[in-house]
Amino acid sequence: MQIKKIPILALFVIVFFATGVFALDAQLWNAPLLPDAVVVWQDQPVAVSDVNARATLMRTKMTTADILDFYEKVFVSQGWKIKDVFSESNITAFTKDNTYMYVGVRELGRDSGRDVYLVSSPGDLAICRIMAVNMAQDGLITEDVPGRDLVDVPRYPASKRMINIFSPQEGNSLMYQAQASVDEIARFYQNSLKPQGWKLVNVIDPSHPKLKKKLPDEADVDMGDFKNMEFEKGKGLLSIGIYSMGKAKKLCLITILQYKAQTLNNM
Repeated sequence: MQIKKIPILALFVIVFFATGVFALDAQLWNAPLLPDAVVVWQDQPVAVSDVNARATLMRTKMTTADILDFYEKVFVSQGWKIKDVFSESNITAFTKDNTYMYVGVRELGRDSGRDVYLVSSPGDLAICRIMAVNMAQDGLITEDVPGRDLVDVPRYPASKRMINIFSPQEGNSLMYQAQASVDEIARFYQNSLKPQGWKLVNVIDPSHPKLKKKLPDEADVDMGDFKNMEFEKGKGLLSIGIYSMGKAKKLCLITILQYKAQTLNNM
C-alpha cells in the first residue's frame, strides 16, 4: 500500500490535539463563517505544544487574499487587534482580552479551493515564530519546545523537539532537529519502529536510480539531502521525512506525521 502524500511543512494542514474536555468556545461561535463555505468540522478541542485551544475548519472557493481580508475586517470590527501576520504561511493572528484568534489558509491546489482554519486559543501558539527562531540558529537548538512526543514512535537519540501538534481530526505532527546524517537517522527509524508494530511500506529516496531518472535535468538535488519513509500499523499511517540542513555539521530536520487512513478520506 502506498500512502498518499501530505505536504510536510504546511503548518496548518495538520493541527491540534483533542484534550478530552468538551466545552463550546464562544469566540469561535461568534466568528462568522465565510459565505458559501462548507464546514468540515467545528469547535473541536485542540492543543499545540502545551496550549489547549479549539478550532473550526471550513472549505471554500474564495481566494486566499479575500479570506484573510474578510476576517481582518470582521475581527478588527469586533475589537480584535492584529498580533502577527505570517504572509508566507497565510496565517494572521489576532488578540483580545488575553485571548488569541488565528486564521490560517491552506491552498488545496488548482481549482480545488482552500481550507480555512479558525483557532481560538487562551495562549500564544507562536508556531511560525518558533520555527523562524529555531531554523535561524547556527547548529542544534539547545532545548525542546514544550509539549510531548508520540507514544509508539521512538525519538532519535539526543534530538531536539521543535514542534509538536496533535489532532484527532487531521493527525499528529512533530518536528525535531538532530546531529546525524540522513542515512543514520533513516536506519534508526527502520530498526526501531519494527518492534513497535510499524511496517515499512514505502521509501522515497532521491538516490534511487528510478527516482533519479524522473527528476528534471535542471533539478539541483543533492542525492543525500533527504529521504522519506512511510509505515503502517493496522489503520494507522506514519510518514517520516529527514532533511539535511547542513552536511558539514551533520544537522538534519526530522518531520513525523501520524494519522489514520480515514483522515485522508476526510481531507
